[in-house]
Amino acid sequence: MITWRRFVLPGLALYAGVLSLFTVWLLLNPDTVHALRWRLGLSPYDAVSYKGELHKYHQDQLAFAQKFDIVLLGDSHMQRMHATTLHPHAINLGIGGLRSDELIENLAAYDRLGEADHIIVSIGQNDLGQSNPKEFEVRFATLHRLLSEVGTPWVLLEIMPVDPSQTQVVTNQEIADANMRLRSVCVTPCQFIKTWDMLTDEAGNLDAAYHEGDGQHLNEEGYALLIGRLQTLLGEARQR
Repeated sequence: MITWRRFVLPGLALYAGVLSLFTVWLLLNPDTVHALRWRLGLSPYDAVSYKGELHKYHQDQLAFAQKFDIVLLGDSHMQRMHATTLHPHAINLGIGGLRSDELIENLAAYDRLGEADHIIVSIGQNDLGQSNPKEFEVRFATLHRLLSEVGTPWVLLEIMPVDPSQTQVVTNQEIADANMRLRSVCVTPCQFIKTWDMLTDEAGNLDAAYHEGDGQHLNEEGYALLIGRLQTLLGEARQR
């Protein structure tokens, strides 16, 4: 005679085993619950989980890519760019809200960067207000050293201006001061690329015609200008 114990007890044992394995996995990956709650909409937006999940996705994206010539690194200005519009074999590893110290940490996982012809970086705006000038310079000196060790020519974009008619956490004067420090750090094989001259209005602020309404992120017209400048740069590099 078949009893309930024949089915229930093995099922309970299997359930207990799975639960034990899951518990061990959570102990080894303490950020998992945090990220899962955010993904399921059970907790508010969490920048740490957001950045962490994108970074894991980017590791796979880069690891399994068959061909890439251009790699985009940095903050939301990179993340929002349509990489294939810039170049048909470009990979976008940009992460919104990323700071330079976080990019430095992420670089250790990007072990194929040396296969690219060029690396394009936009970073720094999220550092402002969260680091003093000395910390800022130290971070970028470290970033310069690590990217230069990759052996691939790389481009550092000037931190883009903002439109102060919209609420901003930094001023254009603070951004201009930071760009002066970046320019001094960015030496060969780093190439510093200006952005202000093509994006600002007569007052020196981000032109309203080139942002999407928040005073800092580029719209389609703004990206067209930026991509055009980068394509000119890449074209000149190929001719050398």
